[in-house]
Amino acid sequence: MRPRSHTSPTVNNYFSGGVGGSGGAGGVRGGAGGLGDGPTINYDIDRVRNLTMNNNYLDFQVVRQTAETGIHILHRAVSLEALHNSAESFPQPKCHPETREAMLDDLFTWGVTPDDCRSSVDQRFDPQKHILWLHGPAGAGKSAIMRSLCNRLEVAGRLGGSFFFKRGDSRRGTAKSLFATLAYQLALCIPHLRGPIGESTEKDPSVVGRSPAVQLRQLIVEPCRTLSWAVPTLIIDGLDECQDACVQAEIVRSIGDALRQHSVPLRFVIASRPEPHIRQAFEGSQLADLGTSFSITQSFSDVEKYLQVEFARILDEHRHTMAKVPTLWPSKHIVDFLVTQASGYFIYASTVIKFIDDHNYRPTERLALVLELPTESSDDPFYALDQLYAQILSGVPAHPLLLQILLAFMTFSLNLDAIDDLFELETGDAYLRLRGLHSLLDIPHSATIKVHHASLQEFLYDPRRSGKLCISTPQNRLALAHSVLKMFSRQRLNLTNISWSIIKDGLSFIASLVAPSADLVPLIRDFNPHFLWCRRIPSQYRMAYDLNDYTSIADKTKTFIEWLQKIPFVPADMLELWKDYHFLLFCDMSLAQSEDLPRTESDISVKSWEILKNSPPLIQLFQLRHVLATERQTWAPSLFQTALMADVDWHDMMVALRPLRSLIPESEAASTLLVSIFGHLQGKATSFLVPFNRSAASRDLARAFIRIVKDLTAAPELVLFQYTWQVAMVWNAS
Repeated sequence: MRPRSHTSPTVNNYFSGGVGGSGGAGGVRGGAGGLGDGPTINYDIDRVRNLTMNNNYLDFQVVRQTAETGIHILHRAVSLEALHNSAESFPQPKCHPETREAMLDDLFTWGVTPDDCRSSVDQRFDPQKHILWLHGPAGAGKSAIMRSLCNRLEVAGRLGGSFFFKRGDSRRGTAKSLFATLAYQLALCIPHLRGPIGESTEKDPSVVGRSPAVQLRQLIVEPCRTLSWAVPTLIIDGLDECQDACVQAEIVRSIGDALRQHSVPLRFVIASRPEPHIRQAFEGSQLADLGTSFSITQSFSDVEKYLQVEFARILDEHRHTMAKVPTLWPSKHIVDFLVTQASGYFIYASTVIKFIDDHNYRPTERLALVLELPTESSDDPFYALDQLYAQILSGVPAHPLLLQILLAFMTFSLNLDAIDDLFELETGDAYLRLRGLHSLLDIPHSATIKVHHASLQEFLYDPRRSGKLCISTPQNRLALAHSVLKMFSRQRLNLTNISWSIIKDGLSFIASLVAPSADLVPLIRDFNPHFLWCRRIPSQYRMAYDLNDYTSIADKTKTFIEWLQKIPFVPADMLELWKDYHFLLFCDMSLAQSEDLPRTESDISVKSWEILKNSPPLIQLFQLRHVLATERQTWAPSLFQTALMADVDWHDMMVALRPLRSLIPESEAASTLLVSIFGHLQGKATSFLVPFNRSAASRDLARAFIRIVKDLTAAPELVLFQYTWQVAMVWNAS
């Protein structure tokens, strides 16, 4: 299909047929005319503006513009990975059969009991309380309990939705999509709510980018006011793993305020560690009559049941290497010892089982390694777990590089290929170095590597617990910064294995966690600026930034410059170059904001016009950008991308822009001034005041695109592939 050109589409129709009937009687509006006896034509036109349709012998036509539904808008914004039954969470850590039975029964009963019934169990489960806080320490099995509860409520038709936070995860580690995700599930689970939730989203599509409190009110509270026949339960797990403690507390308060002020028929179960700020939010006066709490206590008997069943399974599945092992393996004495070491918590027991259940080793030998660990008495309930983690990690070769790899994928979202690429390893080396850690890590072939439990990350970051295995030492951070900057210095971007997380957060990591070092200056000097303009969003590639993209990367660049200035004797020319990068990012942000603003005259805009009219390279940039720009919702190129595609020299572009930079004070008002300037200049550069041959400019761009396509033929994996979809559009315009 040919891409749409800048001209308005025209359709010419030639047909004949009967004449439609007369319009019906008017009420508020007249009734519709009847259909003719002859042929009719229906056009379903999606997002076409300025349509011209010329008809000869027209009998009947329907032109219908189809807008995106609210449910589709929500679908694009939700975090499907956070659902209790998502593909990412498979296999799911649910409660083991015959464990936590009484607790699950009590929670389920609370979730399905009508409001007007008194609890038959414990006042903590009073059905008139609409918020239940389930809390317990790390490794107590909170997530497993919550997943099991989700499954039981789902079977009973009472699950409204679920959201499982994951610390550090780009989609599950923040509250940005929490209530949008819950609302989306409510719309799917309860047909009665699909219309109100969809209508609320259609009325204000920007709600998916609003604060959690606004999303809760518009997407859940207001639509659920019409709900009377059922009280669905919404599950939020791992609240303490949500980024920012203030946000965690605000989520609790927002839910409490919504239930108090609007009396919506909803129940919330929120699970977390008993962090002080979360406890304070739940125990506040506004939640006193709405919420109840439940502490997960140690369960030695449940851990014992779990170990007995799992050891029996291992004995059966490893029958070829366990043929001569007694049926009652291991002995009750050993099981009791492991239960004691677990301190009644499941994380130790499940890690032991994962470690022993490795088909590359004999289970008896792996169990012996666990039993040899130190057992000194300690007041720390995780002493045994820390010893187990240390034992497993110490058994993996290439110790120094292993710690850097662990730091890398816990800092960024990386898969095996991205680790190989970052550390310049042979393909498959990352897998070989990590394959002994399957009991601690989820290591898929292509998806992001994840820890089985957050306690491992806490162990590795705390030098008091991990000692020489600590990954967050200054030496390890500096080594990772070296690898990141070396990747940033590549002159050609290979998209096959590149980590978009590093592109997005690499500079922030260096500026916030790495001490300024002159050793990094050579790599910083070789930085390829393509990385500042190369972005990716989930499920698609795009060249257009939104304002959040521009603001975020500009802020990160500013922070990096401040870090750079702390390096002793930092080269002045390199510092100036980074200030150029930062200014160009601000230019692009200002261009994006000025697209639809009126062109206004001011002293500073007059000065900028004097600079523009005496700078042919600057005029060329604005004119070429004007040719490339289509409808704003489709694509709006940055100056950097315009220069790249038009083969304009980077140095020439920056020399042309520096006089504009001299007009802008280094203050918070800079962005506002730039918006005004660029709105003015974009109009001037394409007005009658400056010679502008659009056809010639289009031909120049088409030739540049042909050059790009030739580059792609030689190296199809290059980042330049992002530009090729515009080739046909510009060629058509030429």
